[in-house]
Amino acid sequence: MMKLLANKRCLIVGAAPLEDMGWLKALADRHDFCIGADGGCRHLLRAGRSPDLAIGDFDSGTVPSGVPVYTYPVEKDDTDAMLAVKWALEQGYRSFTLAGMVGGRLDHTVAALQTLYYLFCHGASGTLQAPDQWGTFLLGGGSLELPRQEGCTLSVFAYSEQVRGLTLQGVQYPLEQGELTNTFPLGVSNHFAAPTARISLAEGALLILVCQEY
Repeated sequence: MMKLLANKRCLIVGAAPLEDMGWLKALADRHDFCIGADGGCRHLLRAGRSPDLAIGDFDSGTVPSGVPVYTYPVEKDDTDAMLAVKWALEQGYRSFTLAGMVGGRLDHTVAALQTLYYLFCHGASGTLQAPDQWGTFLLGGGSLELPRQEGCTLSVFAYSEQVRGLTLQGVQYPLEQGELTNTFPLGVSNHFAAPTARISLAEGALLILVCQEY
């Protein structure tokens, strides 16, 4: 069962402001299992997609009916999203999308990034998505290919204290075996310059963000 679920995709939706329900419905349809983290249940229901599981302290007051519900105390160490992540990891899921977690309070956005990084540190992978931007991580020894996305910037940041052996190809500002630190945003606002951008990393943890330009 664990091995089977490792090949399935899990969507976890939080309660951050989200207006494009068509986008969320299309996103949910591409996943095998959808978890509403407290107020994220409201987003899924508005999008016409009942969550497969509801989890959290439900201080938002949104408790869906007709689905399994795991309720936790308001005073706890884990955020609602982290509760969902830990539950899904325990079930065997290894491919994740986190949505409804950016665009609201800044502290919640930082928490969402740390939750995404937690997945990578525990043998899973995933993306943090919003209608106009998304992010992921690349760990040392890994590589990633991204298809060109028109009208978007491609930014990379050292999430660990330092990253080494960073190579960027197919971008306006390429890099070969470079280094970044987490105290200087040298990798912000690069641009796609080829049909495919390629990123590889020797050491460290790299945060990758693709954002729509305005």
